[in-house]
Amino acid sequence: MHPVMVMHPYRPDLEGQDPSEFADPGGKRLFTEMALRAKTDGSGFVEYVWQWKDDPERVVPKLSHIRAFNPWGWVVGTGIYLEDVGREIDRLTGHLVRLSLGITAAMTLLLLLILQQSLSIERERNRAETSLLESRERYRALVEASTEGIALLRYGRIAFANPTLIEILGRPEAEVLGREPQEFFEERKVDPRSALPSPEPSENEASAPSAREGWIRRPDGERREVVLTASKARIEGRGATILAVREVSPQAQAEREREDLAVELQVSLQFMLEPVKKFLREPLACELGDTIRRAAERMRRAEMSAILVRAGSDDFVGIITDRDLRDRVVAGGLDPSEPARCIMSAPLLSFPESGLAGEALLFMLEHRVRHLPVRDASGRIVGLLRDRELAASQRFSPASITRGIREARSPEEILERTARVPRLVTALIDTGSPPRSINRILTAVSDTTLETLVAMALEELGPPPVPFAFITLGSEGREEQTLATDQDNALIFEDPPETDREATRAYFLRLAERVCADLDRVGYAFCEGGNMARNPRWNRPLSEWEDLYRGWIEKPEPQELLAFSIFFDFRLAFGKAALTRRLRDLVDEILRQNAPFLLHMAHHAMEFRLPVGAFGRLVTETSSEHERIFNLKEAMAPVVHVARLYALRHGIESTNTLERLHRLHKLGILPGPDHDEIVQVYEYLMRLRLHRQAELMREGHAPVNRIPLESLTDLDRTLLKQASARISLLLKRVGFDFLGSA
Repeated sequence: MHPVMVMHPYRPDLEGQDPSEFADPGGKRLFTEMALRAKTDGSGFVEYVWQWKDDPERVVPKLSHIRAFNPWGWVVGTGIYLEDVGREIDRLTGHLVRLSLGITAAMTLLLLLILQQSLSIERERNRAETSLLESRERYRALVEASTEGIALLRYGRIAFANPTLIEILGRPEAEVLGREPQEFFEERKVDPRSALPSPEPSENEASAPSAREGWIRRPDGERREVVLTASKARIEGRGATILAVREVSPQAQAEREREDLAVELQVSLQFMLEPVKKFLREPLACELGDTIRRAAERMRRAEMSAILVRAGSDDFVGIITDRDLRDRVVAGGLDPSEPARCIMSAPLLSFPESGLAGEALLFMLEHRVRHLPVRDASGRIVGLLRDRELAASQRFSPASITRGIREARSPEEILERTARVPRLVTALIDTGSPPRSINRILTAVSDTTLETLVAMALEELGPPPVPFAFITLGSEGREEQTLATDQDNALIFEDPPETDREATRAYFLRLAERVCADLDRVGYAFCEGGNMARNPRWNRPLSEWEDLYRGWIEKPEPQELLAFSIFFDFRLAFGKAALTRRLRDLVDEILRQNAPFLLHMAHHAMEFRLPVGAFGRLVTETSSEHERIFNLKEAMAPVVHVARLYALRHGIESTNTLERLHRLHKLGILPGPDHDEIVQVYEYLMRLRLHRQAELMREGHAPVNRIPLESLTDLDRTLLKQASARISLLLKRVGFDFLGSA
């Protein structure tokens, strides 16, 4: 093979020559090796020594890459000086070293900055932790020194309890921690949807406290009456519930028990003073020679527990009771075909018809009998008295009636229980019970009825989509129920998500429709003015109620003041207390910012018609029978309205008229003599109103709030005129206090 140099950039002298014998200073025949490498491999690298570019005096290592170009039979190559590569590598290495040093310096500065910040944060954390520990110790000291029981709930269980609560519970701390409060606390009114807040409130959830009355169950069996207040909180970023447990003072508890006992005793006394003829049943009789089987069969058909035995046409000579059949026939093995005289009790004890129920019950206890024949003045037996009827008089006690309502399973059963209420009220009026006690009993009955009916409706409709509060208004909201009452109620529900708003509204309208209809069925008539939760206007989310009250207060319409004034007497009957608490707080806040509203209410109070006219004559209406009628409810209205007006002005939360007047007296706003006189006026009018209603119900008529003028005694007329004069003075006081004139 004889290669020929075609072209070389630095050795033109070789062009056209045969370089096969050309060798570098090291003796390597480089061109021959290049030709062989191209022929055998097609391409490759060849390292050799070559002059530095155009300088033949300088020889340096060089590396060439060659490749065969077969179409022309050429070998093409190019090379680089290894010193150039070394210098470039050195340059790049230096650049990388400098870059690395810069990065290292920057990272060092950054780490120093981070370290400084970390040290600063750690110092702040230590200070915050120390402050938190000090706060915790101060809080713990306050909590442990508190006269109220305090508990912290996490996930519904007690995580901390102060010594006061441990003492109230009467249990070691180890038995209290980790348990649910419901294990120790029994509520007076049970509502599982609102008894305690959820243990993990959301960030924006209100933390308004809700109070419940009830009892603490101690291991020794003792029950302590307490008031439990539950409020939601966020502690260390997590949801929690703080419970405050306050024992009802012995004085307050004793006063409440005394009032309840007085009512129970008055009811019992009233029924024990009834004549026995009110409790008689017509006697069942058999002949002396009738068989035991025949006598028992007659008792079964008549559903009687006793039968009198008669000797021919003569008087009764003995009595057979269900106990005689059990002891002498069934247990004694006597043949039922034997004569009835074999098992009758004789001689026959009896009691005079003129006697009282209490005396008859004592007579039966003394003689250990359960059935007692009763004779009239001529000595003839006119009826049979059973201890069961006398004991059943206790069914008319308030506790028995409300217990029966709670146990009812249908509106019909509730109606059956509440049918006893008029007789109870009549007994209380006849025995001189205070009107306030009677109002309390009637309110307790209506509250219990509403609670039971709401619970029934919830069972049928399913759980509510959001928490809600069923509230009462007007006389029921003021706890001033009488026998002549209709429905005044409304419903508040928590604002749902916008997408669920209409479905939620529809659910609560169905609930209210069911409850209001059932209330009507059990005797609480629909409100003629439509002030009921079944009316969409009075069934709203909380935000809409807030807007409604804001509109009433900020832009009052005089013609509407009377219509919506009862909405300032709202009271929770069932549901979540936090909703009514938030609404009450909002109303107080808006009232503080809108003093002119109370001026409008004061003007409205001055427009009430007094029960006595300018010439000392009672103001009356004319009935359909052309009778002159005196309206007792309207006569009381000025007192109710004025008490509400002052209560709103001074932030008094109670809705009851007498309690509002009492609080005004305690605050020094209503002097003692003025307070006593207006309370006497109110109680007299309420007593007269209740007496009139009970009288109408005894006669089989519906109770009303009007009384014919002719039925009033001279004393009643005089007292009404005095009451009117006292109410007139009260209205003048309103003029001075609110309007600057009488």
